[in-house]
Amino acid sequence: MCTVTYLPVNEGFILTSNRDENPNRPRAENPSNYSNEIPEVLFPRDPQGKGSWIAIHKNGSARCLLNGAYEVHEHKPPYRHSRGLVTLDSFGFESARSFCDNYPVENLEPFTLIWIDSDSLFEYRWDGDDKYLNELNAKENHIWSSATLYSKEIRKKREDWFSEWLKNVTEIDQDKILYFHRFGGNGNKAEDLVMKKPGLIPQTISITSFLSSREAKKLIYEDLMSAKRKEKHL
Repeated sequence: MCTVTYLPVNEGFILTSNRDENPNRPRAENPSNYSNEIPEVLFPRDPQGKGSWIAIHKNGSARCLLNGAYEVHEHKPPYRHSRGLVTLDSFGFESARSFCDNYPVENLEPFTLIWIDSDSLFEYRWDGDDKYLNELNAKENHIWSSATLYSKEIRKKREDWFSEWLKNVTEIDQDKILYFHRFGGNGNKAEDLVMKKPGLIPQTISITSFLSSREAKKLIYEDLMSAKRKEKHL
């Protein structure tokens, strides 16, 4: 939910997400088809909220959610439901604009939703008061870090690490961006992409990556707590 990169590739993209969460929380279930209402969508399921931070449609579209919008917000429970259900609900809308205009976000905790359909890329943010929908250039590289865990200074450092990595990689592929998500940083565990802040419970517990291109559709899920890796070809 907390660090996401988007990379355009030949007729497609690679979407990769690091999930920062309480390691004592019940472990997420491996990516599969868990919903009868959207059977063509695969996602690792959170056993508590029954939703997910990332979901992939077999047609190649994808959604990814980060906690928070632009700034740290005050936690004001109870909320209507888990933000992880927003990721799944979004597939019931024809477009990001329709979702923005019609999805009820009142009494939901602030979030950022990355929306990818065909050749389009959108960033939707709900800050608890207002909704923001921005269309981004799907031909450019992007990185996001959750505002609830990372200060502006740390988010800027991560953007710089990402830019430096892009300068040094000759050919982008899924394994290379997974390596960046696993080892990117400066050796400070409170700032690295695989994060473990001293004295705080959240830490990076998994990495999920989805390749969607003309040649292949491949989902990789790495559970860092059990050191297990699952791959699915769609």
